[in-house]
Amino acid sequence: MRKYIGIDIGGTAIKAGVIDNNGQVIYKITKQANINHYEIPFIDIIKQTAKEIRTYASDNGMTIHGIGVSAAGQIDNRSGIVIGSCGNIPNWTGTKLKDEIQKIMYNPIKIENDANCAALAEHWIGNGKQYKKYDCLYHWYWHWWWHHNKWKAIVR
Repeated sequence: MRKYIGIDIGGTAIKAGVIDNNGQVIYKITKQANINHYEIPFIDIIKQTAKEIRTYASDNGMTIHGIGVSAAGQIDNRSGIVIGSCGNIPNWTGTKLKDEIQKIMYNPIKIENDANCAALAEHWIGNGKQYKKYDCLYHWYWHWWWHHNKWKAIVR
């Protein structure tokens, strides 16, 4: 079974995990992102988290087939650059996210805005999987959803 790495970059935490092609989580970690009010550069925490998850996969003999990154803010998913931010992450706009993560990870990387990733995940393994078309309502209670799995897709 193929293995993939997922990295979710939010304003307060960075979550990463290894999953299989059925969406089953094999291993996951969470790192606080706003340590001392972002005294440690945000991108450094992201790279540290990526290294840790890559090391776990390697140490456990896993072949990783791809990496998906969900990031807060407006993301140019072709270049992997953060083109807009709501201002809660210092110096986030202009970050060459894909390039920075690619320095550590040697697999193909896809980067997308976190709301779009939520909709894609719901279509793949969530409440929208049985529908060809659906709308996914994204709200700022992402942190609550992450811990309670109460996300609901709006289907039409």
